[in-house]
Amino acid sequence: MSRYVIVIIVCCWMQGASSQNLPGLGANRVRINEADRSLVFEVEPVDDDIDVKSELIYSWYSANRIHTTQGGYSGKLLNGAYAEFYPNKNIKEQGTFKNGLKNGLWKEWTEGGLLVQSITWKNGLKSGGFSKFGANGLLAQQGKYLKGQLDGYLYDHYGKDSVGVTYYKKGVPTKKPVPFIKKLFAHKSHQRDTVKTAGQ
Repeated sequence: MSRYVIVIIVCCWMQGASSQNLPGLGANRVRINEADRSLVFEVEPVDDDIDVKSELIYSWYSANRIHTTQGGYSGKLLNGAYAEFYPNKNIKEQGTFKNGLKNGLWKEWTEGGLLVQSITWKNGLKSGGFSKFGANGLLAQQGKYLKGQLDGYLYDHYGKDSVGVTYYKKGVPTKKPVPFIKKLFAHKSHQRDTVKTAGQ
């Protein structure tokens, strides 16, 4: 066997090792192994008449890589489950794409397995409840997005005995009476001592 043929065989093997459709996991599921992470995701077929929005970020797969582009794509749109892993095999990020856009609940973890954040997306925009956690794994912030903007009450947890409260309307902090706050935290005595609203 000539040296040229051996080089071709080795190159093909390396290509298959870095990005492959895993047997038994479906023809539309792809795995990519990189030095600092590994990815498993789906590229299920999508409709040909997708209405691409210029303000949204699309994720797509081509040439053994995932690419992100605002207002367009080239290649296969990510469509279905997505998971990213640390080198130690712990999960880093998990969620679902729909036609190249994040959709539904997405979660992120530290390399040690602590939850970093949990955010709800709808068609590429943060929309719904979210929670963020500190380095100690305790809840640091929670609130809600509506079409990519903070909307409603944002709670900042400063420690065992204080919570800051800010009311947002379409991304803008707004003064708003919060008479229900004491009731809300009445069963959480460690959170009700310090309650502030925007403008106070």
